[in-house]
Amino acid sequence: YRFMNKAGDIIRRLRDEVDPEFPTQAWCKFYENVSSTSLVPKTAIDNSVLNTIHLCEAPGAFITSLNHFLTLRHPNIIWKWLATTLNPYYEGNPLSTMINDDRFILQTLDHWTFGEDNTGDLMNVNNMKHLLRAAADMGPVALVTADGSIDCQDDPGEQESVVAALHYCEAVTALHALAPGGSFLLKMFTMYEQPTICLMYLLCCAFTTVVVNKPATSKEGNSEVYVCCMGYHGSYTLQPWLKVLTKHFSPEPSSKAMFPKISIPRHFVEQLHACASIFKKYQSDVIQNNIDTYRDRHMNRSYVKQLRRAIADEFFNRYQMRKIDPKHEIKGKRKVQHSPYLNKDSKTEAVSFNERLKKKEVEPLIKLYHLEEELAQLEISWPFEEDVNWLYFSDCVTGFKLTLGKPVKTVNSSKFCQGNILNIRNRVKAAAQEFTLLKTPVTESNKPLIPQWVKNKFPKQSWAEFKIINYKEQLWDSMEGSKNEDYEKNAFIDIMEVIDDFWRDQNLLLMGYPMLTQFNVGMVYMLCHLFDKLKSSMLVWLCLLTYVATTDGMLYPQESETREVVSLDGIWKFKWDKNHEGFSDIWFSKELQNWTSMPVPSSFNDIPVSSSLRDHVGWVWYQRSFYAPTTWHKHNLRVFIRLGSVHYAANVWLKGELVTSHRGGALPFQGEVTQNVNYGGENIVTVAANNTLSQHTIPQGTVLHTNNTNRIMLLIDGGGGCRDEGGRYLKLAQ
Repeated sequence: YRFMNKAGDIIRRLRDEVDPEFPTQAWCKFYENVSSTSLVPKTAIDNSVLNTIHLCEAPGAFITSLNHFLTLRHPNIIWKWLATTLNPYYEGNPLSTMINDDRFILQTLDHWTFGEDNTGDLMNVNNMKHLLRAAADMGPVALVTADGSIDCQDDPGEQESVVAALHYCEAVTALHALAPGGSFLLKMFTMYEQPTICLMYLLCCAFTTVVVNKPATSKEGNSEVYVCCMGYHGSYTLQPWLKVLTKHFSPEPSSKAMFPKISIPRHFVEQLHACASIFKKYQSDVIQNNIDTYRDRHMNRSYVKQLRRAIADEFFNRYQMRKIDPKHEIKGKRKVQHSPYLNKDSKTEAVSFNERLKKKEVEPLIKLYHLEEELAQLEISWPFEEDVNWLYFSDCVTGFKLTLGKPVKTVNSSKFCQGNILNIRNRVKAAAQEFTLLKTPVTESNKPLIPQWVKNKFPKQSWAEFKIINYKEQLWDSMEGSKNEDYEKNAFIDIMEVIDDFWRDQNLLLMGYPMLTQFNVGMVYMLCHLFDKLKSSMLVWLCLLTYVATTDGMLYPQESETREVVSLDGIWKFKWDKNHEGFSDIWFSKELQNWTSMPVPSSFNDIPVSSSLRDHVGWVWYQRSFYAPTTWHKHNLRVFIRLGSVHYAANVWLKGELVTSHRGGALPFQGEVTQNVNYGGENIVTVAANNTLSQHTIPQGTVLHTNNTNRIMLLIDGGGGCRDEGGRYLKLAQ
């Protein structure tokens, strides 16, 4: 019974009266721990500097709770933090082992590190060392928190042994990272088995004070406790033992005890046993009370309400809870709470341990029936009115960051699908394979079939313009067969080879292409900027949506009943920026002065008679005007300005406002100017172009250093090229 939770009113009142950033039960538990102990060291308070590391931190409530505490208690302290957790964006991490809520992580990504292999697996020693290197930039670390756990629902009786290796890795990481005098907060459970006893003894040897605390806001019926360690003696006092501890850093518990039994004082074991017994009795009493209440429904609800209210009052009074100014929040509660959370799992009916056990032991065919029932409970719907939907994309997003890490061999999670749907799909595959329902499909003809919706929309004579890649079930099967990495690479090569042979107005159709990994979705995102539009089609395959990509035209926009194309080809105003003053004098905000005429399209190096302009390398400026009819605005038309190619770098302004930029010759680019256009009047377009090549541009040049101070053009191997401003000749790669 949730009603029997004596601290149940705390979180509700916290949200109503304090409204903190990212309020959760974990937020409350940390606030209790940090307020009732000396987790923030006195030296950090005196020096007004606090550096913290947060292990297994998702979704981030410990961090926002600490920020609230520091703002109220130590507002002048300079705080830096770094966090790690299982990477919610790495598709190889199973949903059962990580927190799927990434709203706070997404807003504070620069403060998170996911290790050398980008998985966020703290039990990988290389990831631990990577974390220590990242933390070194902050300075001495005064506090480490560790809130990790492992799902033990299928075997709750072995929780202590299941999480032992994780607790070991968290503790060893903290002992490496902390500065002398630092503090460590570790979530643990029962304390009866050898690994836990040894770990607790290690912590008692390494810290001056160790307190075991169960916060009031921790669920009464579970065995969760928090070990608060304060006054670290320093890593130098543990040498060379830290080296030995690091050797056993592994997701698998060691077969040997950390300490021989004779080395652990008897009085320590007795004290730890007494501590564990107190919390065990507390947990047992709560469970027994809930059982008794279930049997006797005539409980005094009025008394329980009064007790809950009194405990909430005590919490607020003891810890002096009050609001903080929103400007002191890390990112702002509204921004975090309303962040896109695309794969938030819908709630399913709670299932007891015995029911889960029964379902686990049934025959494979019965498992499939149970999975069908689970699926029926989920709310799954195609978000569009039609079975086929056209998607349109704006300009490419800037600020991409490529991250390398451990290859995803098996897809266990996805940011592009609800987690419980993917979980059911994977279990369906496992049960079907166990029942030998899934066999290697008979090889069919490789001749691709035109889907019916293509036949309905496009005339038969245009079907030949479709390039079709049909993966059938290959890519889907590879996702759970440890072959995802290889199949994704091969699919990428297939698509690139087809694109390489494309002509304008041709169409690409991808069939059986799963949109579950960042790699595949990124591939489609790239394709959508080569094609006019993307169509997604609803194809149900083992309860998942797949997508079909196609286009109506490649590279060049086509005029139609709903699209008007206005060409700006012709004579433009042209001025070369030989004195490098165009940007400082803001030529883009006014009409060019002392200009000459230049045809577009053309290369200015080929047009003029003057050798100085023919050989010019650097910035040049183009400008012209056009008229925008008011009908564009009346009909709510979107307006884009598109350039077929500018070599090599370009900035484009409309009426003095930068609307798009591009780097790279020979490729088209565009920018939306719907809000910038002067409808019913004149619009001035200004383009600044730079043709400088270097070792870092594409196509890349081969730099040949010469002593030619007269800058005479040299022809080498018949290759065309140009020189940079230092008199170096750049030969284009053949």
